[in-house]
Amino acid sequence: MRKPIRLDRLVGAYKKGLYFERVNRKEVFALEDGALNRLREEYTLSSRALLRQLVLARNSGILTDEEIGPLVVERREERFPRAFRNQMRAVFSAFNLEPKAMAQLALNHHLKTPLQVRASLAELVGQELEHFLPCGPTFTHYLTDTLYPSGFAVLVRLGRGLQHGRGSDLNDLYVTSTPVGDCLGKRIAMGSLNMVAEKKRSLGHLGAAHRDNDSGALHRIYILETLAKRSTSADTLGRRLGIDKDAVLSHLHQLTALGYVTLEGEVARFTRDERFLLDYNQFVQRALQDARSNLSNSPFTTAPELLKLRCSEALRVYHSFRESARSPDRVTGEETLLATIRDYVQQKGSSPTVCEVISQMPGRDKTHHQHLRDLAAAGKVRLDGRGVRAYCTLITT
Repeated sequence: MRKPIRLDRLVGAYKKGLYFERVNRKEVFALEDGALNRLREEYTLSSRALLRQLVLARNSGILTDEEIGPLVVERREERFPRAFRNQMRAVFSAFNLEPKAMAQLALNHHLKTPLQVRASLAELVGQELEHFLPCGPTFTHYLTDTLYPSGFAVLVRLGRGLQHGRGSDLNDLYVTSTPVGDCLGKRIAMGSLNMVAEKKRSLGHLGAAHRDNDSGALHRIYILETLAKRSTSADTLGRRLGIDKDAVLSHLHQLTALGYVTLEGEVARFTRDERFLLDYNQFVQRALQDARSNLSNSPFTTAPELLKLRCSEALRVYHSFRESARSPDRVTGEETLLATIRDYVQQKGSSPTVCEVISQMPGRDKTHHQHLRDLAAAGKVRLDGRGVRAYCTLITT
């Protein structure tokens, strides 16, 4: 029979196994051999369940970061850039989609798994909008490949000494906010959502950030600033930016589709009807300049009701933007999924599970899962249950 867990007693037992050792001329905590195994046996907990209890104790202030140090496999933190242009690049990379800004607002000094971060956002926006939130590897990517490199989030892998599977230690990912993320990151994230809700324009207008070149948004802003003064050819823009003409034309074609410019041959003109990106650029510049002049930089807070409202409004704009950018392949994929579900119902007389639908589809499972979530968000399919065991029910209107 499992022993009832009292967190204070579990932590007390954990602390009995701690001792100091000298590493690189510093005194740090270490754990006695077998201390974690004894805790697992005493409380009949799996390695992951014990880790979650100890993380809960840390988040509750019962354990310090130093005391859970022996569990840390790796801790990664990037410094927020000092150069102004690099700061702009970091912000545009971190917040070029609404869910990324929302993820920043969901982080704090607590250690959270990516799943817990998304769950807190899902609870905030409610069941009606939850399907609009990316999930799985995509959401984790937002934390590990955008917020962390920009200096707004810390990645901590925990589980050292807690054996799992075939004798290897746990290596679970947790995320927490940096001081810069708590102050500047959250201010810009909230301001971004305010602008999205007011202008009804998505942060996706900034364009995607790439590992090899995260200056795309800066290039796009520079192009618009130049065109706002005078019409300019793609060749001239490329020479001034130091990038090839094809890259400039790619930006111009996308900006044309978004309504910012018109193209006549290779000469671009600013439409003056759409200023969202230029206004957003000015907002970010002011926020960074204010942060430099305000040395206190206290952590940012906002009323829960306002946060819920802004996140919900921004998520609707984000979904609308994604729908307008739907590729023919995505449309075909969704139609194939619907046909697969329809055929299953006709043959078996019951609704298939997600697993049964995906197993009949060629290509990447991850893509089909996203298409199913999009269909559920559009009200064409109802998912009853969780994960691959959820039943897919067609909604007929």
